[in-house]
Amino acid sequence: MESSTSIEKPKSFRSALILSNPHSGRDYSEDFLAQSRLDSLTIRRSEDPYIDEIFKDAPIYGAPLISAQFPRSFVDPNRGPWELDPTMFSGSLPKDRVERSARALAGFGVIPRCVATGENIYDGPIPAKIAISRLERYYHPYHAALQSIIIETKKIFPKTLLIDCHSMPAVGGDQDIDKGESRPDIILGDRYGTSCEPIIMNSAKVILEKNQLKVYLNKPYAGAYTTMNYGNPKNGLNVIQLEINRGLYLNERNITKLESIKELKNKMNNFITELTAIEELH
Repeated sequence: MESSTSIEKPKSFRSALILSNPHSGRDYSEDFLAQSRLDSLTIRRSEDPYIDEIFKDAPIYGAPLISAQFPRSFVDPNRGPWELDPTMFSGSLPKDRVERSARALAGFGVIPRCVATGENIYDGPIPAKIAISRLERYYHPYHAALQSIIIETKKIFPKTLLIDCHSMPAVGGDQDIDKGESRPDIILGDRYGTSCEPIIMNSAKVILEKNQLKVYLNKPYAGAYTTMNYGNPKNGLNVIQLEINRGLYLNERNITKLESIKELKNKMNNFITELTAIEELH
């Protein structure tokens, strides 16, 4: 994991869009795999597979793309910097900073204890100094890069729109509020209208539907740390979390791409192009 974050900038910033991709990293170090009790396929269950490939053309259309290269099971950039489960560590953490959120206590903090399907990543506690080291080497550089891109874009455009790109299982899992339910093609999350101007959110929905995609809003995914932390429509920064149904492009059992990923990529390119052109972002 030598380069923790990839930043692909356009030749010129022709778009008010920024795309972030925190969960498709698949650079698994030998040390991390040795620490884990899981096999190489199971440990990938937390990935948003190939989202980086689906959106890789964004810079061609004038929009920067930032991607974590490290896997979500190693460090999750879509969590708060101290959103941790203290029980999974030996040694001391700064008690006044640790955020004991429900997500973290369930095993899905910034240093996850579990993969998405619920299996424990480790046999037992890991040293607290490992958590601090990962935050310093991977988490903070990712957010520093994202903040830098936001600042650079806002110098050019009075309003910007960050799309935080994710994927989701085709069917709700055991730990989801929609357990056993088939999901739509896309879920857009704006923290129930607080992270994005409604008119921009609606434009995103309409554009996706025009591209023959079924879209739900905020259920079961309304947006996590990136959406909450960066979304500030009053100051011109709009943020939408976008979840793509993996059934559109992936064999979920063995995490391999389907031929249909090409069609989906074309639709996402259309989405970027059409969203860039809306009046509200000019």
